Amino acid sequence: MKSSSRAPASVGKTSRLSGRCLYGVAVAAVFAAALGARVWNLDGIPPGFYLDEGVYGLCASDIVDGSDRPAYFNRLWGVDAMYAYLAAVSFKIFGASVFSLRLVAGLAGALTVAGIFLLTFEIFRRPRPPSEVRPPESVDDFARFAAFVAAFVAAFCRWHINFSRIAFQGILLPAVSVFAFYFLFRAFRTRAQRDFALSGLFLGLGFYTYLPARLVPVAAVLAFLIRWRRQAVAGGKTGAEYISRGAATAFAAMAMASAPLWIHFIHHPEFFAARAREVLDTGSAAANLVKVALMFGVEGDANPRHNIPGYPMFSLPLFALFAGGFFLAVKNMIIGPPCGKNFGPSFEHGNPGGFLIGWAAIMGIPSIFSSEAPHALRTIGLQPPVFILCGYFAAAVYRGWPRKKSAKYLVAAFLVFLAFGELRNYFSVWADSAVTRQAFGSWQIEALKNAGGFTASGDVAAPMSFYTNPAVTFLAETVWKSRFGCYVSSADFEFLSPPRKDMIYMMSRMSAADAAVEKAFLKIYPRAFALGEISSGGAPIFVYYRVAAKDVRLSATSPISGQIAAEMNGALAAVRAACEAAPWLAGQLGRCDSVSPSRRAGNYRR
Repeated sequence: MKSSSRAPASVGKTSRLSGRCLYGVAVAAVFAAALGARVWNLDGIPPGFYLDEGVYGLCASDIVDGSDRPAYFNRLWGVDAMYAYLAAVSFKIFGASVFSLRLVAGLAGALTVAGIFLLTFEIFRRPRPPSEVRPPESVDDFARFAAFVAAFVAAFCRWHINFSRIAFQGILLPAVSVFAFYFLFRAFRTRAQRDFALSGLFLGLGFYTYLPARLVPVAAVLAFLIRWRRQAVAGGKTGAEYISRGAATAFAAMAMASAPLWIHFIHHPEFFAARAREVLDTGSAAANLVKVALMFGVEGDANPRHNIPGYPMFSLPLFALFAGGFFLAVKNMIIGPPCGKNFGPSFEHGNPGGFLIGWAAIMGIPSIFSSEAPHALRTIGLQPPVFILCGYFAAAVYRGWPRKKSAKYLVAAFLVFLAFGELRNYFSVWADSAVTRQAFGSWQIEALKNAGGFTASGDVAAPMSFYTNPAVTFLAETVWKSRFGCYVSSADFEFLSPPRKDMIYMMSRMSAADAAVEKAFLKIYPRAFALGEISSGGAPIFVYYRVAAKDVRLSATSPISGQIAAEMNGALAAVRAACEAAPWLAGQLGRCDSVSPSRRAGNYRR
């Protein structure tokens, strides 16, 4: 009789164990899929290589060779350093390449998915009973379901996949912030000062990621205030004391972690808000607020590097989850969440809706008060709370569904449909678009490859307007190890005399100033012959020349005439003025002297 009475309990325990194993396998599969979607064919998708990616590649190269290792790079309008340092580690392991540079973004994106899972489970976990008896496994079913769906949405969301495959520093912001809040909410539960310190450490590291990360501590203050109020109501002044001590620990750790950056800004105050000033637009805040609110389901970012132009940031199934989670959170903020078994439990951390909506609203500020709204990159910090709201709604609906077995099949079908649509829109619709290729400058890579194909030595003289593009410089000097010359660099046109017969000269026709340089070049070397060209819209934008052997022999004794030198100086001045007008060239232009009729040298940029 005793053995028969134990049988049901044994079966139930085995069933729970089997269910946990299946759940673990499903979570691992989601993480593996997230990683695969972010690292597969990284050097081919996105097509091309954008200049901002080149900036981080060059910064990482400087770190590797030890020439520059600051807390903040004083280039352009300022470059956040964390991505460059992580890329330097990747270069050390895998070598400098487009893949290894973008791999940092892919790994950060996959890590964000894991962090969202942990944070969601922590936020929605049930309070433990006061007794020492372990509660039944079903007590955290809501948290497990919400965490799984939130992680699944993050893994397959096109918006998040996109920035996980581009060497932009913004992808580090959600990665750091989810772990900052995971340890913060864990600290609220455990009351361990170590967890508060870890939360502060991640808050401090966030300052090195991306400019909008400076708002994340504001969201942390919101979390502290909500928890302090809840503890004060429940346990009085004594119950809230650990919140005050935890806040002091967290913000002290944040201050220590970010101290090198603030010291840098003390010595270089002009860079503290330089980037923010460039895009600040307070006059359009009201209109931008509407645009940001509508970007999820109506019309998203129009920049083809960030989004499919004309598409909302979320597909219809994903938007349905987000909208449901948002309205559920608002409803529960107003009237309180139901605690019965049919729709929602009481949570360890109370009603999370207020914090999630507040966190998302705070991280939407950078796009609301800047130009080009809605801006998918500047609002990347609101992705984690939005994904968690999706999981919140899905878990609430599943909990209230009367037939759990059929609900599981419906949820599985819905998530598969969502994932398929998001992956198709990214890897097919967006990646195969000619607009996307143009936005990422795929013609630059084609131009470099063609130039390298015309010469065995790899010596190429490239236009300043082309060569000083950071993407081109990184590819030419770091990735492909080509000895590219810049025919308007510190050596000016001196190295053109005497030329080398295996040197390739790239002549640009993208502006009148560039065309003037080509004209002057052909006057010096009238027998130079074209090897090929690259066209856009039916018109050539680059022509590849090689100097005739006769000109190579004669150039050492044939000085440049005064008339040609004057024409060349005019062309040089026009090209340099055009280059200096391009903000991405700041700090990269070399000294450009005038061309002398009698000067001769064979130097060029190495």
